[in-house]
Amino acid sequence: MIGSVSVVDVKISRTQDVLAAHECDWTREGQGLCQCGLVVDTEQQWARHADRALVSALWTPDCESITTAQGLEQLPGGSTILALPGARGRVHRRLVFDDPALVAWSDLYGTVRAARMLVPAVVLERGRAAHLEVQVR
Repeated sequence: MIGSVSVVDVKISRTQDVLAAHECDWTREGQGLCQCGLVVDTEQQWARHADRALVSALWTPDCESITTAQGLEQLPGGSTILALPGARGRVHRRLVFDDPALVAWSDLYGTVRAARMLVPAVVLERGRAAHLEVQVR
């Protein structure tokens, strides 16, 4: 029996919208062509570019500041933060695991870090209890 799959409820975050606008296609020559038109030579350059785009789109003067690892660990999965604001600042997203007690953060380059290494931080977007509900018929 062949079933059909339909997506019932998809909630896209602002972070995902910005990242989609800066998705990068890589050429055979190794250059990345960002959806916004920028050409980058390395994945690291793209990650820095996407960091700046996210901060530009999501930061507001009233963004919440968090100064403790425990504060970061309380944020829901999928949250987006600017860790260590300033010249060393990088955007990180809280990874979502089946076990909510597991807490890890990943930058856009894929480096995973513990919360204690990322404070102080500014919350750019709180994760949602969003989910992708799929029904198979």
